[in-house]
Amino acid sequence: MKKKINIGFFGTRGLGNYGGFETIAQKLHENIDNQNFNLFVSKEREQGNKYELEKINNTTTLINQNNSFLKKYSKYMDNIVNEGNIITDCYKENQWNLDVIFQCGSTPGLWMRGIKKNGPLLFWNPDGIEWKRKKFPLYGRAILYLSTLRGIKNSHAITVDSKAIGKYLKGMIGNKPLYYLPSGTDLVEEKDVEESILKKYDLEKNNYYVMVGRAVPENHVIEILRYFLKCKTSKKLMVIANFGEDDYSQKALKIISENKDKLIYKGPIYNQKELRTVRYFAYAYLHGHSVGGTNPSLLEALGVGNPCVCYDVVYNREVAKDASEYFFNLDSFVEIINKLEENSGKVKKMSQMAKSIIEENFKWDYISELHESIVVHCLLKNKKITQEEFQEWLEKKIYKNKLKENGFGLLR
Repeated sequence: MKKKINIGFFGTRGLGNYGGFETIAQKLHENIDNQNFNLFVSKEREQGNKYELEKINNTTTLINQNNSFLKKYSKYMDNIVNEGNIITDCYKENQWNLDVIFQCGSTPGLWMRGIKKNGPLLFWNPDGIEWKRKKFPLYGRAILYLSTLRGIKNSHAITVDSKAIGKYLKGMIGNKPLYYLPSGTDLVEEKDVEESILKKYDLEKNNYYVMVGRAVPENHVIEILRYFLKCKTSKKLMVIANFGEDDYSQKALKIISENKDKLIYKGPIYNQKELRTVRYFAYAYLHGHSVGGTNPSLLEALGVGNPCVCYDVVYNREVAKDASEYFFNLDSFVEIINKLEENSGKVKKMSQMAKSIIEENFKWDYISELHESIVVHCLLKNKKITQEEFQEWLEKKIYKNKLKENGFGLLR
């Protein structure tokens, strides 16, 4: 490349492992080609100048963004305004000389003003079909729908972490370039975990199931708890969630407290080694998520080799394939659990399949190169770089053949 390409990664709380987009930002920071790219990641903070740069290394810079006056009234409105402002400011001044911007989530769509053709290319990630989530009130879902519509209209290209979501959004997207850009995970081996940790959680190796996720209706947490209690299994269910004060959380906690002989809840687990260990030694992973695309929790389960029992929606089938069995009601759930416990050979085969899926499609080094490929491919299509620069970048990539086969992420 004649010059390094500057990438803005916006809509995040910085680098880290506490959210899906923050994890992607962290992995890009660790893996991106530092000869050809600079990374600028947005980060929330309580106060200070409007924007303050914090250089992490020669490649990555955090853009610390102070909260707006709306923070004391609503953190959600504060996020919407700040995310809209940083994109709009980039098109006014482009003060960080960005070539492309990845916007993570559609919340700022309504706040944005029209973008300029000669500014950075804007990749819009709607973050699934957010307006379908029951956790949001009707007015919130309406805002999310309109924000997604306007964000897509004002962007140069769309990225989705699920091909099924891309098909669903086809009417909104029209003829704009659509790229498939999933999240990733690490493959976990026995050397990466510590069996003694299980004692802390009253668990025995291969003698429990595990469920990880937020306590919201579309994750079917209460249904899975009730279904599991109907199974004849002698194994327990380890529930890893962050329950709140809302009615749904309280109903789930009540079920757990009344069935402590079968259900284990020790609160959320933030220590990554402990979380990996609990996942790794589970007999299988239960996944009730029904809305969204490439769910990080499902990827992490596959990465440790968990056979999966997933709610039967196209997003889960697209990711887990034959490493999972799929349920849609009580009878199908009970039947699956019974079959898994009667057939250890099938469980072993599903575990092997789980790791193969990650190895072939979702390892972080590949996902990082896929991010790069979408950037350079779109810059080439918009005549911002030359064919020679594109080829020079491609020849140095570990996954160059795979990137070619997958059309550099372009779905259409």
